[in-house]
Amino acid sequence: MAAGGFLDRVWRLGPLIAGATAVLLLVTGVLIVYSGEESYRREKIDEVEVEARILASTVIAALTFDDRNAAQTYVGRSTSTPRSRRPRSMTRMGSLSQSIVAPRR
Repeated sequence: MAAGGFLDRVWRLGPLIAGATAVLLLVTGVLIVYSGEESYRREKIDEVEVEARILASTVIAALTFDDRNAAQTYVGRSTSTPRSRRPRSMTRMGSLSQSIVAPRR
């Protein structure tokens, strides 16, 4: 009889164990999705920062020597991602160089 009582208790805990396992799997899945999304965001931010540094280093020489054609070429080629904003370059005095703006896509 003692063995039968033990098995009855185990069978009664079955649904509870299954429910706890399902909740644990759900929480784990949510954490994995969140981690992946956060990693994707960090990667995109890093990508934009690198692109901005490259653009800044190439355009600064063109603006220093007032070579608007070269600056326009650099800015026009810098929009590699369609969702990125149109880059603009500033002169040394801080005014926006209107003729050095990336074309709309």
